Amino acid sequence: MYMIMYMKKIMPSLIVSITLFTFSGLLYGIDWWNEAWSSKPIALTFLILGSTHFIFRVLVYTLLIQKIKSRRVRYSLSKTLTLLHLFIATLFVLRVWLPDSNTLLAAYGFVAAAVAFSIQDLFKNFIGGVVILIRNLYKVGDRIQVGETYGDIIDIGILYTTLLEIRSWVAGDQTTGRIVRVPNGKVIYTDVINYTADHSFIWDEIHIPVTHESDWKKADQILNEIITETSKELSTSAMEEIRHLQSKYFLTNDNVEPHVYMTITDNWVSLYGRYIVSVRERRNVQDKLMRAVKDQFSNEKKISIASTTTTITLSK
Repeated sequence: MYMIMYMKKIMPSLIVSITLFTFSGLLYGIDWWNEAWSSKPIALTFLILGSTHFIFRVLVYTLLIQKIKSRRVRYSLSKTLTLLHLFIATLFVLRVWLPDSNTLLAAYGFVAAAVAFSIQDLFKNFIGGVVILIRNLYKVGDRIQVGETYGDIIDIGILYTTLLEIRSWVAGDQTTGRIVRVPNGKVIYTDVINYTADHSFIWDEIHIPVTHESDWKKADQILNEIITETSKELSTSAMEEIRHLQSKYFLTNDNVEPHVYMTITDNWVSLYGRYIVSVRERRNVQDKLMRAVKDQFSNEKKISIASTTTTITLSK
C-alpha cells in the first residue's frame, strides 16, 4: 500500500524526467546517424534538464520535502527548491550554448542578479527569522506589535510569524479572529513592541471628566479608592517582576502604586486614574473600573460627569 502511494506521488515528475531523457537519446541517435546535422547542444540541453529535474523534483522533493509535516515549511522549502533547480539548470545550459568564457561570465552575472532580485524577500525573511532566534525578540504566546499589526503569537516559522490578530476594527485589546502572517524580515527595519517580554503587566489609565462645579476632591478620592482596590493584588506581583527587571536593565522608576492625576481645562476637570494591569486583562479591568466609577458618582449629588456642550446664541 505504501509503495503504491509513493509511486503515485513520484510518477508525474518521473514521467517528465523520462521524457526529457528520451528526447536527449533520440537527438544523440540522430546526430550519430546523420553527421551533417549537429544536434549535440540540443541533446545535451535535454540531458541537463532531465538530470536536474530528476534530482530536484524526484529525489530531493519527493523523498525529503514531502516528508515534512508542516505545510507552511513544506511550501517555503518547495519554493526555494524550485528557484535553486532553475538556477542550476540555467547555469549548465548556458555553459553548453555559450562556449566563449567572457560571454559566459556575463550571462552568469545576469542570471545571478536576476535570482538575487527574485529571492531578496525570501532571504530577508530568513535573516529575520535568524535575528528573532538569536536576539530572542519574542516567543510563542507573546503579545506583540510589528508595524501596524497587533496580535498574540501562535507560531514562529522560518520565514513568517503567525499572529492571532487583536484590535483592528475591535475596540480594545481583544481578538478579531483573523490569522495574520507577518514576514520575519519586518523585524530588521520595523520596531517590534513586545507586551509580555520579561514581565506580564502594563500601565493603563482611565479618563474621567467632572464639571467645575463638582466636588473634585471627593471625585479624586473615590477614583483613587476604586483603582487601588482593583489593582492591589497585581501591584504586589508586579513589584517582584520589577525587581527581576532591575537586575537585567537600568530602571529609574519602580513605582507601581496607582495614582490619580488632575488637569484643568476650559470645559471640565480631567481626572486620570493610572494603574497597573495584566496585559490581557486591560479591557476587562477598564470595564470594571468604569462601571464602579459610574455607580459611585451616581450616588454623589455634588459630583457630575462632564460632557461637551454647545451654547447657541440667537440674535434678533
